Amino acid sequence: MSQAQTETAHKCAVCGATTTLRCSRCKSVHYCSSAHQKQHWPTHKKSCNSTTTTPPASSASTTPASSTTSTTASAPSCAPDGVASQWMTGVVEHKRHEWLVDCYRTRVDDDYNLGGSNSHGVYEEYATKVTVAADFAVFCLLAALRGVTPRTGWDWDATLNTAVPLLPVTFDVAAAQAKYGADCLAVPPAEGAPSSLRYTAMLAYGRRAEDGEAKEDAQMDPTETNIRYQVTKMFIETQKERRGRTFYITKGSLSSHSLAHCLAHVGGAARWEALTNKLDLSV
Repeated sequence: MSQAQTETAHKCAVCGATTTLRCSRCKSVHYCSSAHQKQHWPTHKKSCNSTTTTPPASSASTTPASSTTSTTASAPSCAPDGVASQWMTGVVEHKRHEWLVDCYRTRVDDDYNLGGSNSHGVYEEYATKVTVAADFAVFCLLAALRGVTPRTGWDWDATLNTAVPLLPVTFDVAAAQAKYGADCLAVPPAEGAPSSLRYTAMLAYGRRAEDGEAKEDAQMDPTETNIRYQVTKMFIETQKERRGRTFYITKGSLSSHSLAHCLAHVGGAARWEALTNKLDLSV
């Protein structure tokens, strides 16, 4: 059980829901979500222990009430540091990387079946190891940006190694529920559960799968659109083909690309090159 779960529960200042999260600045006012934190800011800023008039920037700034220790890379374990990463409290530590990969795999299936045949990842008609790796990179970057993974201490090497045998295999509703139980896809999460596969993926992408094809291009999340375009372009430009089929990307090709600094936030270019070249879509 996580430290946050054993802490005395408090009430959200907006809705009164039980929560263990609090303002990361003054550590005295509690919220159940970043949305309620931002809603309450005009009132809270008058008493918050801060000289700035800017509210905490994102859900990642709302911390568990018991979290006073650093989550640096040298720490023995990685702890959730915001609302979006509270899924970690319900998953044993050695299973967290697989669970995160399965959040992505669930979303790929949902986007196809619930999002109007929005095909990406392994569901793309002409998927290659490069396009699948690029699509997973988009998810990982969004997860890091939006606090689904902790800002420090997350072992991306472990995540990418875990992903190698999983990314080529489809992961439908039946497979997800057989692996994690009937409530693993609930949105919002089932009562007492810190999150679900589908809900965590929604936090990363910033929208539901059902919204994918329903929005006009101009209404799409510019953050996801920009990251998806830039990262996919970066990967595709590095691929090598033999007889029309992508078979590898050259060592150092991602690290030499002008946009490779993006990958530094999710493990670094060398690890993504290794992931890409290890993928086997023939399974």
